[in-house]
Amino acid sequence: MKHCPKCGQTKPREAFYNCKSRKDGLYFYCRDCCRIIRQKESAYHTEYYHRVIKADPVKYRAYLDRVAKWQDRNPEKAKAHYKVKDSKLKGLCFCGKPGQAHHEDYKKPLEVTWLCPRHHKLLHLNILKAGVT
Repeated sequence: MKHCPKCGQTKPREAFYNCKSRKDGLYFYCRDCCRIIRQKESAYHTEYYHRVIKADPVKYRAYLDRVAKWQDRNPEKAKAHYKVKDSKLKGLCFCGKPGQAHHEDYKKPLEVTWLCPRHHKLLHLNILKAGVT
C-alpha cells in the first residue's frame, strides 16, 4: 500500500507507475492522478496552440526566426541558458520572489545568480549604464 499525495488516498502498489529513481521503485502520484495531470497538460497545450500558433502563424514563425538568429549570434549564451534549463535548477531572488538565472560568466553556465525579473532588469540596466557588456 502506498499513499498518493495528490488525491490523498492510500492505494495498492499496482495503482502506481514504476520509477527506478525512487527508493520504493514507484512514482509518487497514482496512475489516476497522473492521467488527470496529463489531460490538463494536453488541454493547456491544445489551447496554447490555437490561441498563439494557429491564430497568427506568421507572427509565431517570425518569433521563432528571431530566437534562432539570437542563438546563432550568441552560441555561448544559448548553450549556458539550455544548461541551466536542463539542470532544472531553481532559485529565489534576495527579495524572496522566484528567480531567473543571471550569468556573470557564460563560460561557467551553472554558476548563476538568482534574480526576480524586476531585479534582473535593473541589474542589466545598471550594467548598460556603466558601459559594461
